[in-house]
Amino acid sequence: MAVLSGFDLTGKYADQVPDPVYRDLIVALYERVVLTRAPVFISDHEKWKGYGVKVTSVTLPLSNDGERVDGILDAVFPARSVER
Repeated sequence: MAVLSGFDLTGKYADQVPDPVYRDLIVALYERVVLTRAPVFISDHEKWKGYGVKVTSVTLPLSNDGERVDGILDAVFPARSVER
């Protein structure tokens, strides 16, 4: 994914996303997951490095006590790329 997006977010915090628009989207998504304590599934078409990419993602709340969200697992699956 880092090859397509231009940055590797593994082990990083949401506020470390270099693109401000994408960072705001991620922060809002994570806030929603924490508030609702529910997973969020997204399927969208995006542009990465000039390529159209169909992206499917799941953002999962994690909890050590079953109540408070104290972690988030975010998995993004670029399904296919389209010519520029």
